[in-house]
Amino acid sequence: MNALNRCTSLPGRVSRILMLGLICVVVTLAGCADAETGDEPMEDDVEAAENLSALDSEFVQVPFENAFARVYRIDLPPGDSIAPHDGGPRVVYSTSTYALQFETNGEASERSFESGAVHAHEAGVHTVFNRGDSLASYVVFERISGVDSVGPGDASTLDGVDIPEGTSHEVVLTNDAFTVHKISLAPGDALAEHFGFDRVVYALSDYTVTLTDPEDGSSMERSYEAGDVHDHEAGLHRVENTGSTTADYLVVAFKP
Repeated sequence: MNALNRCTSLPGRVSRILMLGLICVVVTLAGCADAETGDEPMEDDVEAAENLSALDSEFVQVPFENAFARVYRIDLPPGDSIAPHDGGPRVVYSTSTYALQFETNGEASERSFESGAVHAHEAGVHTVFNRGDSLASYVVFERISGVDSVGPGDASTLDGVDIPEGTSHEVVLTNDAFTVHKISLAPGDALAEHFGFDRVVYALSDYTVTLTDPEDGSSMERSYEAGDVHDHEAGLHRVENTGSTTADYLVVAFKP
């Protein structure tokens, strides 16, 4: 190659070098922009955990688990998120007022919840983001297996018994997997003998009740504090408030 050719090809090489440098700068700036916005990866970019407990998240506690149910207590601060996770059908009880964004199958949606609200989620994978400015506190009742197909037979269910005047009972949610009852049982009042499916009970207040098994006549007195969780097997029982405070509690019944 003569001197003239070498000179005329030099500008081309310089142009190519400058172009490569410009591309590198653009890519770097794009990466910085993503970091500054704090955008979380989409569900498709991250393998979903088997369930909430498998995430080992600082925002998730598991206060209760049995053969058919797992209960989670969530406290998600503003600006934080819970990574993609799978789960069975679940009921959610809100213990604060908050707004959340959900990503399910790559589609985003936003919902607001008042303290005391109850809603359900179908089984599947989703990601949760707290885009609001308040702590999102809620309790999740997840179905992790089937339950025994015990039915009421000729017995009355809770919906069919008389409720004392000072007491209230409300079915706040029902679907193919759950029925959720909210009970407010005044001191001295009792819920007559009735049948209940396998269920998890969440205490909304501090109270003392006596549970009686009508089949053998045995009774036991139990005291609970707000936030306590316990379960009952399917069957008949009678509940009496033998304490001095109103017994407020949520019954999450798992249908066969």
